[in-house]
Amino acid sequence: MIKYWQPMQDYKYFLNESKVHFDSSERVRLHTELWKPWQKLRLFDTDKAMEFLLPFYSNTGRPAKNQPQILRSFILFFLLFSEGLAKLSLTLWVDRLKHDRLLAALIGCTTDSLPPLGSYFDFMDRLWAAPPTDL
Repeated sequence: MIKYWQPMQDYKYFLNESKVHFDSSERVRLHTELWKPWQKLRLFDTDKAMEFLLPFYSNTGRPAKNQPQILRSFILFFLLFSEGLAKLSLTLWVDRLKHDRLLAALIGCTTDSLPPLGSYFDFMDRLWAAPPTDL
């Protein structure tokens, strides 16, 4: 299978480049309400997670894409939900990302390159409905 996902070093570079373009209110949010989630996402090594997730995807066909972004999105979603900063609705979450470039950047995307809602459900289906036999 061809790896089509964003390596961790690319994510950190993307975040640093994105921060340059944040306005003052986004920077304040980043250093206040989003500080803890931001630090956790920066430390979470998606390269290791993707090694674990690789068997859940086929070796043939179109390469999987956006898996690290979807994984970071789920993590950010639940971290914000636990703080009362997000509603427990995946549909509302994906829509919120489209309108919040800071949250989109934290998962490793621009607002115009976000994974579609269906990709989140595909990601969940692979983990819960069809686990690989070699784990």
